[in-house]
Amino acid sequence: MGSMIQSVIERSQQRKEGIVESQGEAISMKHKILQLENDLFQSDRKRRRSSPTKKPVYVEDDESDTESPKKSRVGDKNLIRCNQCNKGFSHSSQLERHLRVHSGDRPFTCEQCPASFITNSHLKEHMRNGHGEKPHGCPECGETFTWRNELTEHKKMNHSLQCDHCGLVLPARAKLEAHIRTHTGEKPFACDKCDCSFVDVGHLNVHLRVKHGVKPMECKICGEKFTYKSELIEHKKKSHFRQSL
Repeated sequence: MGSMIQSVIERSQQRKEGIVESQGEAISMKHKILQLENDLFQSDRKRRRSSPTKKPVYVEDDESDTESPKKSRVGDKNLIRCNQCNKGFSHSSQLERHLRVHSGDRPFTCEQCPASFITNSHLKEHMRNGHGEKPHGCPECGETFTWRNELTEHKKMNHSLQCDHCGLVLPARAKLEAHIRTHTGEKPFACDKCDCSFVDVGHLNVHLRVKHGVKPMECKICGEKFTYKSELIEHKKKSHFRQSL
């Protein structure tokens, strides 16, 4: 049975190989695109430096004085329009960000190189692609990754295993072994008080406590026993900690 479980785990690992071979090329291409965008914005900024930025125009569909001059109703949405290209936005913050495209204003500057960007998200992408920043760390082994999807794939490949019978992914080898027994019917953990047996020791311990009244939690102060750890903790608080006060 042990050889069968090992075979299942090996096949699971083989399926995972080769998934991330093309990730390096994808990241490299994304960096090139970002750099090209940066060059285009710098060129646009130099071209428009001599002309001042126009203020946004708030367009109204009718000339009624009762409607607010700050928004225009287009269809079912109130849009604020850019005076440069007439593009509409639902929030002033979106328009403000968009106007940087025309003005060349780039308030988000990289601390490691002269590059600057229109939005903070573009700066973060530059930090990851251009300077190798890896903000996503694996809680299991500490390895860091540039993108969240890389971390997710790493967890699947290194800290989880897939059942060959049903495809269920489990976070550890021991849990995979116990799960496989639900398919094979193997129950190696037998109760010494009755004929029951279980796929893992956790189920056996629950059985011993519920069916046979086993109380494995013992108070070291008075020797009283309890079924669960929470009961032992509550007992110490009520019976011993108050006495010491």
